[in-house]
Amino acid sequence: MINMKKRPISTILKSTFLFFGIFLLIWSCQTENELVENNSSNFLEELQSHFNPESFNKALPYDFEVVWNNPLKQYSEDLESFYYEFPIAYTSKFNPDDISKTKKQKSEYSINYKLLVTENEEQIFEYYIIRFYQENSKSFLNSQKSFADTSGFTGFIHLLNKNGDVVYAKKIMEDITDDNKFYNKNFKDLRNENLFSRVDETCLTVTTYHYIDWYNKDQNGNMYYTGTSYEGFTTDEICESNWLPYLNTSGGGGAGLYKNSGDGGVYNSCSGSECKYQLDDAEIEVVVVAPDNPIKNMVQFLWCLDIDTPTTLTIYADQPTANSSLPTNSNLDPGHAFVSLTQNGNTVVFGFYPEKKAKAAFLDTGAMGNDQNHEYDASISVNITPEQVLSIIEYAVTPPEIYNINHFNCTDYVIEIGNKTGLNLPNCYTPLYPGGGGSAPSVLGQYIRNLPQSNDYSTSTITNNAPSQSGDCN
Repeated sequence: MINMKKRPISTILKSTFLFFGIFLLIWSCQTENELVENNSSNFLEELQSHFNPESFNKALPYDFEVVWNNPLKQYSEDLESFYYEFPIAYTSKFNPDDISKTKKQKSEYSINYKLLVTENEEQIFEYYIIRFYQENSKSFLNSQKSFADTSGFTGFIHLLNKNGDVVYAKKIMEDITDDNKFYNKNFKDLRNENLFSRVDETCLTVTTYHYIDWYNKDQNGNMYYTGTSYEGFTTDEICESNWLPYLNTSGGGGAGLYKNSGDGGVYNSCSGSECKYQLDDAEIEVVVVAPDNPIKNMVQFLWCLDIDTPTTLTIYADQPTANSSLPTNSNLDPGHAFVSLTQNGNTVVFGFYPEKKAKAAFLDTGAMGNDQNHEYDASISVNITPEQVLSIIEYAVTPPEIYNINHFNCTDYVIEIGNKTGLNLPNCYTPLYPGGGGSAPSVLGQYIRNLPQSNDYSTSTITNNAPSQSGDCN
């Protein structure tokens, strides 16, 4: 018979308490943090199936994709809801990160975005864009921005619905959150009526007069004033709110302001605390849009050309105002520059564009457009050698990746092509807006108009239409 030694009851109780202690510790840690990872593919597929990035283009006006991985369920006392947070990835060169690199004057704030998905007790999901305004002077810029973790953050955090309305906002100073928070009424109704915020703001109506000062640069690089054009006036309701970043609003109140991209000032359409606004200071609305007839494949477009056939290159300048060096007209149209190649009955006409849209100091992916029958005001034609034809074709079949009004636009493109033939076209820089500028078709057109007669080239200064695509290239 085996002798079993009895364990003291105290030892049994200690073991039991220890077991329950560990269990309670694990349970309490999970309950306290309210964090539950859900890595099931079905769950992610369900979240993705109800989200369409294009429907949120008012809240996040850039092409983007959501990085659907590692969904972490968290709880927010401010939102009184469970939620998931996901990073986003931009799918175009036209995005706030690349745009900020091209700006000569840095904004007070850096803007970043993420996606936030709330989940209620019935497991109904609501989608919002998180917008972080981080003061550029703070060290948080290079760290990971999170709705839950604002360590070292100074600025504003907004939740935007698909209409671009601010539904929730909080203000943070060095990781200290303002006790008051802003909740949109519809958002409160969606959550529950316990959400509360106090909103302090004042609004006033401001009249702003818009002017454009024009300058030009002479051959010695000296800038000189050429005139001022009056663009009219606008009125705006300017609001100061605890939930909006402070924006420097130059001009206004009759002081005058350069023409900008809104209805005046930096606030476009203001209604209570949900003012629509942009962070950029006043800017000239110089906008270049995508081509009407994009060329998808330049190799196929130019396949009919023969480098051993006599060829004529023509460079065209569509000036905003014929016979004027002003970079835009009253409609703020910057004009266009493009080229054609003609040989033995074959003609191709093309130019460089942004893929979608480019504004002053903003960039976009480069694209090519078929410019047959495009209007022009000045042109220069030159007969080129087989070597020059080959050089132009090699350059044209690989379009530049980036379109930038300041640094490489349609005029820069034709200058590159023209100078491959020895035309020695000049830098056609001109101020396009306060603080910046680039090459302009207006300046190129005036250069062509002022060229002396020569047997090496021919010019035209009569407004006309470029030829149609013809021959085997049609």
